Amino acid sequence: MAEDELQEQKEELLYAHDVLERRVEACTAELRTSNEQLRQKITELEGAEMAVEERLQFETLLSRLSTRFLNLPPGEVDRQIEHGLRGLAQFLEVDRSTLFEFSQEKTHLRATHSWTVAGCEPAPALIAFDQLP
Repeated sequence: MAEDELQEQKEELLYAHDVLERRVEACTAELRTSNEQLRQKITELEGAEMAVEERLQFETLLSRLSTRFLNLPPGEVDRQIEHGLRGLAQFLEVDRSTLFEFSQEKTHLRATHSWTVAGCEPAPALIAFDQLP
């Protein structure tokens, strides 16, 4: 009788072990899925954080630009516009930044202020609308 009991306990123990192993496998798979979802969410949040930070930097730049012109002597306006164009170009990581105005006839654009990286060709001084891409 002791051998039968021992065999029965052994089978119960093996069954319990199999059940426990399946539960561990299921929990492990669930944890892997949860970890992957968390990694994806972290990546999304990091991207959103970077976008918000970039937006804040840009809005700070625009705010500084607009306040720079308050109570500015007329002789400083052109220099400050060019300084602002440089700041915008550097923020946007472009080689040049130009401010244009329409001709009275609305047929041309005339460059009024410009900033260009050293060695880079400046924008044309006058552009006819039929020359635009």
